[in-house]
Amino acid sequence: MELPPPYSGNGSGQHDVSRQLEILEQIQNLDLQACSHAHELLFSMTEDQHTPPSAVLHHWDFVHGQSEVARTLNLPVRIDGERFELFQGFQDLGTFQIPASEISRDDGLHHFLMSKIIGNRENECVVSSDTEAISSVISYLQGISASEPRADQLSVHLFAIRVLGTDPSTLIVDGAFPAWKWVKENRARRRIEQGFWKPELEDVILHGENRAGKEMCLLVRGVSAVRKDELRNGMVIYPASG
Repeated sequence: MELPPPYSGNGSGQHDVSRQLEILEQIQNLDLQACSHAHELLFSMTEDQHTPPSAVLHHWDFVHGQSEVARTLNLPVRIDGERFELFQGFQDLGTFQIPASEISRDDGLHHFLMSKIIGNRENECVVSSDTEAISSVISYLQGISASEPRADQLSVHLFAIRVLGTDPSTLIVDGAFPAWKWVKENRARRRIEQGFWKPELEDVILHGENRAGKEMCLLVRGVSAVRKDELRNGMVIYPASG
């Protein structure tokens, strides 16, 4: 039996791979086009003598003109604040002392901070952006931290973090759960480096730290519960919907 000619490879294979990479880069660049609106998040690290430290991301949509029942972000994370130094827009706001009696529930700090923003609005202070909301919180906390020390104080370290989302007035749209992704401009190679969408912010930061180092941007968008599981399992790169 006559043997077939030796296998020499698929001549179009390299072209196909290059085209696939080009398509993939175009798809990923859609993320940057979609996530073009800056938001400021407040990150808190709380410590006291009786409970382990807790770290939470905060955001309030109502400061953008929506009602006070608008959605808020109150997201516990397993990250220390210094890790956010890897991202553009990071700012260490300092450590403040808050009476523990005012933080009575699991989400008490979030509601405590929100009450100060609402109080400023009711007192006709202009609070119409994330920056103004955070500034009003810091101004209040500086006042109570300067007062006489109390035995029941909580130590709260605050940081401001900039993220890019898909909507100017709502942090998370198109789904109930946040998904995160890092991107970074590589000026030397004139291209955008980026990670993958993940529902766990800790995974995104670890991956970005290993691949890109500092000066990253953090993207956020909303996804459904189904898409959240798909992203966790690495099944999709661009959560276009759902």
